[in-house]
Amino acid sequence: MADIWLKVDNLADLRCVYGDQVAEKTMRRLCKMIEVSSFGISRCERSLVEPDVIFVVLNGVYSQVTRDKILGKIFDVVSFQSVDIEAFSICVSLSVVPRDSTGEVLVEDRFKVSVRNPHYMEKMQEAVGMLRAVEQRKVRLAYQPVRSTSGEELLYSEGLCRMSAAVSPHVSEAIGGKIWALEDLGLIRSFDRYIVLKTIDDLKHNRHLRLGCNISAQSLALDERWMSIINELEMEPSLACRLVIEVTETARVSCHEKARGLIALLKGLGCRIAVDDFGSGNMSIRQAELLQPDIVKIDRAFLQRACTEIFGLDMFEAVIGVASQICHHVVVEGVETDEQLKMVEAAGVRWVQGYRISRPSFLEVAPNKTRMLRLV
Repeated sequence: MADIWLKVDNLADLRCVYGDQVAEKTMRRLCKMIEVSSFGISRCERSLVEPDVIFVVLNGVYSQVTRDKILGKIFDVVSFQSVDIEAFSICVSLSVVPRDSTGEVLVEDRFKVSVRNPHYMEKMQEAVGMLRAVEQRKVRLAYQPVRSTSGEELLYSEGLCRMSAAVSPHVSEAIGGKIWALEDLGLIRSFDRYIVLKTIDDLKHNRHLRLGCNISAQSLALDERWMSIINELEMEPSLACRLVIEVTETARVSCHEKARGLIALLKGLGCRIAVDDFGSGNMSIRQAELLQPDIVKIDRAFLQRACTEIFGLDMFEAVIGVASQICHHVVVEGVETDEQLKMVEAAGVRWVQGYRISRPSFLEVAPNKTRMLRLV
């Protein structure tokens, strides 16, 4: 087909919070942004039937791979450039409108946000700031290794988001709050796409490393944002086998079927799946089992309680036991002292992460030549 139908997922929320006039101006501005976002676009118009749908007319018939590239450019431009209307800066969430077997457009609700949230505008400004930082190339990844308790083996290195203004890779400058705002507003998927692509780029320039990156459970759906990534990994299998996708605990999986489809595809390409902060937030046993991970990372709170609370050690060992039943590779996070390292070793866990092992560092720092263990 020579056209693409896009839905502005959060238009109803914008209309409710900012008013009809701001919402309408946002849609008009958005159409202009999309028209100049990528090659291959002839024009961009709003649907006369569905107020939150935009159709993009292409200037030719393209292969699916090329259409995926066009979509990727649209999402990258629209997601990281705020729409400034009157006194407001707004970010929008786009998705491709699905079609049925006859080609008819199906409009469905996705990633609904509660507009009853009294902090919606405040969260939007947090989100705008974070996405602008991405567009201005101010977001970097500092990598912290996951090592064996002996320190002799390297499982992989996890990429942690840092702002370029940070005086060191150990400083996060409250990025966590901005990322939570993106999740709360349903804007996290494009940010996660950027982080995955950034990690892949780092893999290309560091052929001896295995690197991981964090994504929200909201991004676990095989949709248009993933397709250009999948295409790239298919063309370079050596990248896929060194990429670890970590799923964070701050959100629930939106659609189990779509999540399973994406995970199966990523694993089939050679990627590894890790669950982050197991035992906290939304990372329950059920969600962890759904993800069928290769690696389970135990939340640091369990280790801290094991050192300070009467029954903390029993709970710590119980969580380790559950994690060991889910997958072979168990990691304890937050190891900062010799005492904690000895406690992890006594519990029979092989892999650790934390300041006692190594602090995060940017890749400009000469990498350690420690042997990289092959995952099985």
